[in-house]
Amino acid sequence: MIEQVVAGLSVAGQLILVKLLQVGLTAILALVALRIAQVAADRFERQIDRSDDDPARRARLQTLVSAGLNTARAIIVLLAALMILGELGVDLTPILASVGVVTLAVSLGAQTIIKDFIGGLLVLIENQYRVGDTVQIGTVTGKVEQITLRATYVREASGRLSLVPNGEVRVVANASQGWALVTIDLSFPLDADIEKARHVLQASLEQANTDPALSPCLLEPPQVASWHGLSERAVQLALPPGTASGGVLARPQRAGGAGSADRQDDAR
Repeated sequence: MIEQVVAGLSVAGQLILVKLLQVGLTAILALVALRIAQVAADRFERQIDRSDDDPARRARLQTLVSAGLNTARAIIVLLAALMILGELGVDLTPILASVGVVTLAVSLGAQTIIKDFIGGLLVLIENQYRVGDTVQIGTVTGKVEQITLRATYVREASGRLSLVPNGEVRVVANASQGWALVTIDLSFPLDADIEKARHVLQASLEQANTDPALSPCLLEPPQVASWHGLSERAVQLALPPGTASGGVLARPQRAGGAGSADRQDDAR
């Protein structure tokens, strides 16, 4: 029956029918490609949810999958549109030339946005920092609350939420990766025996190093440094313990505080 219908059409009708079939086939192939890309992205996301227990890393990988899916969709739709126009007999030369001019104009006008997106991809791929890390990016210091391809959102100690474009990220200081050196200053009265104070503090640090609650946070047994500061009322001793990232150390009180009265008496 189809052959009879085709035979009954004129040459022009047959050409139109062929073109419509080609356009329909191209559209179907484009829809199939979009569906394959969506299924692949869903499978990647399920695999990430099953295999990765780190919420920050999982969010980073999901962002990459989403960006890849959107890029694949844009490429598929663009190629399908060009193929359909070519099958309909449209001359693509002026269209491609116009697209090139528009692309050049957009790239010149939106080069900052493009730079931000490329910087965001590098931040995510290289794992320069994650959500929850304490970082210093330029003059902004605080905790990372959100990372997108466009910008990084940092909550400062004052409570301000700063938006740092990823294209402006040049030097990053991350205090949440690896280890950190914590300098603790203790002030003692001017008439205190500094050598005795050092011995008392060293004994306390050795005891803290064997404490099950504190020892996992210390990379090595801390040592008391010599005095490094002098004011009108006190002499300062420094304790520079190296701590693992995420470790929490209690901040000692000054020698005049209630929690260090025994240490002050021993120093005398």
